[in-house]
Amino acid sequence: SVIDEKAYLLQNVHTTLQNANIKFPVTVPAGKLFVLGDNRSVSLDSRSSAVGMIDTKKVIGKAKLILFPFSHFGKIKGET
Repeated sequence: SVIDEKAYLLQNVHTTLQNANIKFPVTVPAGKLFVLGDNRSVSLDSRSSAVGMIDTKKVIGKAKLILFPFSHFGKIKGET
């Protein structure tokens, strides 16, 4: 998988969703977010038309901390 021209998933990681019903590749329009659940193989997320892309105006929070895995616990880089 690629974001901003850079790979962000480890090799041999399976993230296929059995109930995904959108076609890839996907272009995310301005003002929208393509969201993935934290347990990607079973999460209901933007790969399903039941959820789809999220309007940025509907985002009410911002992640600032990583809790799990504990080996990554701490502030998200770039956050104060």
